[in-house]
Amino acid sequence: NPLFLQELVDFRGLIEPRAARWAAERGSDDGRREVMLAFMRMERQKGTVEEFVFAAALSHRAIIRAAQNELVRALEGPIFSALLMSIRITNADPRFNEASLRLHRKVADAIEVRDGSEAEAAMEELLVDANARLFEGTHAGPN
Repeated sequence: NPLFLQELVDFRGLIEPRAARWAAERGSDDGRREVMLAFMRMERQKGTVEEFVFAAALSHRAIIRAAQNELVRALEGPIFSALLMSIRITNADPRFNEASLRLHRKVADAIEVRDGSEAEAAMEELLVDANARLFEGTHAGPN
């Protein structure tokens, strides 16, 4: 459903960049560690499709949890479900997972060193790339 995909893109753009900033700035040590562990899981699954999709969705969920905002966390379930659908489209071929990992690493690294501005900018870059692949059928980057 193209309308639902557009709404998903809009919603992610509204929530995820700021959640990444908050994860970097407010995240507990445990929360930020979960973000890095989720990213490392993505790296281990990069040769797969379904496992990589799940690992990528877990990565985004870890960022939402690390943001330390209960209202944002209340949206975790719908975001996670929508991410699984979106990532299946944008990362349908494991050959393109490497580019996805590069952008996810920028987000995870910024969160790890508590650089909120970089975390937000990196998430925005990741979403621009994912959205281009979602709607244009290109396969250059992450989700």
